[in-house]
Amino acid sequence: MSGSLANRLLVPVAVAAAIVHASIYDVPGGYRAVMFDRFSGVMDRAKPEGTHFLVPWLQRAILYDCRIKPRNISTTTGSKDLQMVSITLRVLSRPDVEHLPKIYQSLGLDYDERVLPSIGNEVLKSIVAQFDAAELITQREVVSSRIREDLLQRAGEFNIKLEDVSITHLTFGKEFTQAVEAKQIAQQDAERAKFIVEKAEQERQAAVIRAEGEAEAAATISRALMSAGDAFVTFRKIETSKAIVQSLSGNPNVTYIPSGGEYMLTEIFAVAGPVQHVKIIPDRNYQHGGLNYGFVEYMDMRAAETALQTLNGRKIFDTEIRVNWAYQGQQNKEDTSNHFHVFVGDLSPEVNDEVLAKAFSAFGTLSDARVMWDMNSGKSRGYGFLAFRDKTDAEQAIATMNGEWLGSRAIRVNWANQKTQGAPAASSSPVARIGGGIGGGAPAPINFQGGPLSYESVVQQTPQYNSTVYVGNLVPYCTQADLIPLFQSIGYLSEIRMQADRGFAFVKLDTHEHAAMAIVQLQGQMVHGRPIKCSWGKDRADGGAALSTGSMSPTPAAAPYGNMPMYGMPQPNTYGQYGFGAYGGFPNQAGATGTPGAAPSGMGSPVASAAVMGMGAGGAGADPSIAAGGAAQGQWAGADPNSYYSNYWGGYYGQQAQGDPQHQGA
Repeated sequence: MSGSLANRLLVPVAVAAAIVHASIYDVPGGYRAVMFDRFSGVMDRAKPEGTHFLVPWLQRAILYDCRIKPRNISTTTGSKDLQMVSITLRVLSRPDVEHLPKIYQSLGLDYDERVLPSIGNEVLKSIVAQFDAAELITQREVVSSRIREDLLQRAGEFNIKLEDVSITHLTFGKEFTQAVEAKQIAQQDAERAKFIVEKAEQERQAAVIRAEGEAEAAATISRALMSAGDAFVTFRKIETSKAIVQSLSGNPNVTYIPSGGEYMLTEIFAVAGPVQHVKIIPDRNYQHGGLNYGFVEYMDMRAAETALQTLNGRKIFDTEIRVNWAYQGQQNKEDTSNHFHVFVGDLSPEVNDEVLAKAFSAFGTLSDARVMWDMNSGKSRGYGFLAFRDKTDAEQAIATMNGEWLGSRAIRVNWANQKTQGAPAASSSPVARIGGGIGGGAPAPINFQGGPLSYESVVQQTPQYNSTVYVGNLVPYCTQADLIPLFQSIGYLSEIRMQADRGFAFVKLDTHEHAAMAIVQLQGQMVHGRPIKCSWGKDRADGGAALSTGSMSPTPAAAPYGNMPMYGMPQPNTYGQYGFGAYGGFPNQAGATGTPGAAPSGMGSPVASAAVMGMGAGGAGADPSIAAGGAAQGQWAGADPNSYYSNYWGGYYGQQAQGDPQHQGA
């Protein structure tokens, strides 16, 4: 009974549910609904967003998308001057919500497709036709505004609202583009021609003014010369020197100067201060357009320091000059040859001579402190040497300072040479021996295997009286001028004997210690593209006999260089005893007697003079018979100009200047 009742009610309920569902419809966001009634037609007002009711079958809802839609409108038309123009608009449009029923009645759902292309083309053509092609470019804002106004008005007639109208593309025909380019080029040419005319007029006026100024300057100079004479010329020289200084400061590498020998050198070095005297010594032994050296004496020390800092390394006639201190008499500094020497190793890069001396200043008899420097890099080699007058202070310095921190490292302190132990024993290795004995003594073992040399081992390889260094692997055109700067940075040079045509030379220094430093420090130094090889030569033992070529009797010995000539052996075309002390007042060794290996009275101190190497012209030295006095010469400024440097090089260059043949022997 109950089952049949449920079946009877199921059909009406289903029909009622279907009717209710058909009576409800939704309007999404951004949409509006136009209601159509079968009896009354389109209703006057559109339904807003949300859920609404309608009468099924009798009423129907038509949805409209009222959101903004973009559209491009393009057309090709002619301008006022009959130029073809392609233009494109970007239009953002939407329907007028208040007039949706009317839009539905008149245009339907695709209202924008029916209206916008036609009215867009109409407005574009009408507006473009009112402007020339050039005006479309120069007055683009006006054109865009006119198109917007007309298009808004025309779209409003169809109840369509335009949110934005803009020109996105505007091109012209090929002929017009070429004409515009030609016009622009013609205008630029006209402007350039106008500028050239104006520039020529300005140059003409400047030339007239310059000529008038030069004429007036010439007249002024003539009057100044008549009234002031030499004073005006001196004033102009000072101005020229200032100009040279400015040129040097602006170009740190190359300086262009006129030729003129010593006068030229005077003019160059005068930029640093007043020059008292200049002397150039030519290298007459150099057969390939020789490099020379010279000396410049200043009135004061500051000018010499300025010259050293400013001119060292500059190029003169494509040749780089080297400027260094010249040294005056050795009597100005204490002789340390008989002092007690201490080696200091593991020095940090920032430690210099002053820092080293200050660190050991507590030991009262300290007489010298020196840090060894690499001549190529300009950096510290990491070790140095001290000299003490009192052995007790030297021993105390070794005991106290060894392992102490100096700068950023812990230093090593030990004896530089064992004076109390006598001469070292001779090496038994024939490969490690070099030189024959001049007056006795065992040949010195030298490391030729390419490894680093130890100063402690080198200094003990020969007796204390030996201060001669063998220099090998030289080019045939090597000269004394190439070796002097290298060895002079270590100690005083007593004598140099060149055998460059045979690839070697002998350099005698003032002390045994300096010779050992030279062997260690200059080993492998590049000279004319070759690494030089340094080792011990042999001197006569201290016996009071004079060191002369005629008295040398070397003992043959096996050597790593084969039949290498030894220092002191008679050789053809040598310099004999052509020695030099140093710049200033040194006794000449040429023709004089002395104790071999005896050190001079002390390290020289730089005077207000600069030694210049690598010059291109110069004069000759003096006669050695005049310059080779055994006593100390007078001060440099008071001597005869031709004998200033005879003590330095006169033993050789003086003979060449007088046309005398070279001789050998004392």
